[in-house]
Amino acid sequence: MTTQTLWIIVVVVAVVVLIALVAGLTVSRRRRISLRERDELETPAAEERPRQGNTYQATGGFDFSAGSGAATGTPKLPPRPEPGPDLLAPPREKEPEPRRRGGAA
Repeated sequence: MTTQTLWIIVVVVAVVVLIALVAGLTVSRRRRISLRERDELETPAAEERPRQGNTYQATGGFDFSAGSGAATGTPKLPPRPEPGPDLLAPPREKEPEPRRRGGAA
């Protein structure tokens, strides 16, 4: 390989890299999202308008109530049983039934 061929290869690679860099920057600028209003993008910078704050307006609404909005009051609870000896004693364990041997019952 001669030095002339080597220089041609280096120049071709440099041109390809430069083209790829320019194309990548162009594509990334087109895909960039702008949060400015469209009017601000089209007007020149010499005509600066005062900044508009709080321009967001929500559409629709929120309803945090679970029902119709009427007051429900306190819930009705069943009456509590009076504490007696049955309620104070620990529960008895059920005795296992004896196993039957043989076939027919």
